[in-house]
Amino acid sequence: MSLEDDLDSLRLALAAASDTRAQDWYPVYKARYGMQVVFRALGTTAGRGQVLTQALTCCTAVDPILAAGLAPSYGDIDGASLSLPPEVVEAGHDAVVMQHTFGLIDRERSAALAARARRLGAVVVEDSAHCVGRLAVQGPAPSGDQAERGPGQEPLADVSIHSFGVQKILPTHFGGAVWISPGLVRTRPDFDRRVRQALGSLPALSARLDWASRGYRTQARILARLPHRFGSSLRTGAARAGVLEPPVSALEQRGGLPLAPMLPSSWVARRATAALSGLPALYERLAATAEVLRRGPRGGLVVPASVLDGPAQPLMRVPVLADGPDRADALIARLRSAGVYAEPWGRPLLYPGVADPRSYRLPATASLPVTAEVSATIVAVPTDLGPDQVERCLQILRS
Repeated sequence: MSLEDDLDSLRLALAAASDTRAQDWYPVYKARYGMQVVFRALGTTAGRGQVLTQALTCCTAVDPILAAGLAPSYGDIDGASLSLPPEVVEAGHDAVVMQHTFGLIDRERSAALAARARRLGAVVVEDSAHCVGRLAVQGPAPSGDQAERGPGQEPLADVSIHSFGVQKILPTHFGGAVWISPGLVRTRPDFDRRVRQALGSLPALSARLDWASRGYRTQARILARLPHRFGSSLRTGAARAGVLEPPVSALEQRGGLPLAPMLPSSWVARRATAALSGLPALYERLAATAEVLRRGPRGGLVVPASVLDGPAQPLMRVPVLADGPDRADALIARLRSAGVYAEPWGRPLLYPGVADPRSYRLPATASLPVTAEVSATIVAVPTDLGPDQVERCLQILRS
């Protein structure tokens, strides 16, 4: 099969997973470069170039804003949903990023955010990096299920970004896709034309990156078995030599993007398509684990309200908030010693940290009190666990 055939199969798989049209999906090598294309197209059609986002995110979700020549601004998150509340959107924002942290979709809050953004003239860019194939939709959730899409309910976003990368839902390590709302041509025809044209004319992946993609899993396994100091040095050297494509590069921690936007290779596209075929079963397993874990914490440990509302969602991780940074660190250490790879995702802000917060226009944490508190106390508990791991995890969360 040709590359175009493989990309068509991927588009069809994404459309089937999300109940959307295949022609509105645009595959990319990495989701962050798809975001860069989107924001660059926005920069050519918007006057000010201000993008409202949140600081409880990965630096690679802000790098595309900077790389496109736009200016990020940060709103304080809602502690219930770990995403932006509608009241932080102000006149002057050209785009608003609606992030579903860990795959948590709060339909009511997302709908209110999107509605306010549109009233104030902003494009709604949905960050579904943690929940590939899932888009927030309009209207109340049938039977209280945040993930279920009822008859006639359309996605809220103008643009939706989905990732197949490292530490995401799919076990593919590379690849991503951008969904463009079919209604965008009516509301913003110039932006719709520019972004579709740019995404539809991306060059093929280079041979070096195709080779690095194929070898990443083997490289990661080898490096993980080496002593930390030696493995870290080897990883840095391999990345500098171009034989290892790191999840987050040193340049990406300084506000840049080292590559140009490109299509995924046939190999990446085929792997993603195959993984998407098993997405319903995967989401069922993750939701079942999330259902158990979200009710487990005791003794001062708190789970955000949106995680507890309605049927359990297929979260990539269940966020647990401790009553202080020291307890959060101790809890992470206990979980890891039990074989559960919990992590402080979101600590530091712009995870896994940036070289100079000023280059990201990151404000003082005093202006983002909820964000700062969540970042300092969060324990992100994975949901891809076996039964024995779930039981050990529950014992620790309840002790």
